[in-house]
Amino acid sequence: MNSKENINLLKNIIESDFALLEQSLVKNSRYFDSRVNLTASDTMVSLNLFQLVKSLKQFVRLLQFLKSQKKNHLNILVENKQYLTLLNQFFNESKLICPVTVKNSLVLGKNLSGVTELLLLLDKPLNNNKNIFKRFLNHQLFLISKVNSTVETNNWSSYKIHNDLADFKKIIFLLSLIRGILIKL
Repeated sequence: MNSKENINLLKNIIESDFALLEQSLVKNSRYFDSRVNLTASDTMVSLNLFQLVKSLKQFVRLLQFLKSQKKNHLNILVENKQYLTLLNQFFNESKLICPVTVKNSLVLGKNLSGVTELLLLLDKPLNNNKNIFKRFLNHQLFLISKVNSTVETNNWSSYKIHNDLADFKKIIFLLSLIRGILIKL
């Protein structure tokens, strides 16, 4: 990414509140920069911009790699039913270079030979589950990206964007990023 794209990415991160979390259960993490107690029960956490931009660039590179493949597929797993409806409607209306499947449960279809797949887990940690990881390997699913706010001890060879998508602006930012890269020209 050139310097103009880096500045635009940073500007959009700030405008979409992508660098802010409402509260955090973990006291110390490399993802956090500062914490502000608004009230006794409300806490605002500022994410480390270096870590956030680094993880977003990794995600952009994953999407660019997916776009460069002749046969590609994007699988999105989301638990929030409102987001499930929003994502299905958004991707049905978008003219993307690859097919997109949005589901609320982890059901892997038949492995299509020669198809490069990217699995995007929204708000769903892997929770150190070896069985799920074995299913990914058996399905030949090697590109995995997660967006959630849990601090996991093992990333299971996946890329992680530490954030909480409870705020509607954050999911719109992420959808705009995906659409901007995967759109047919």
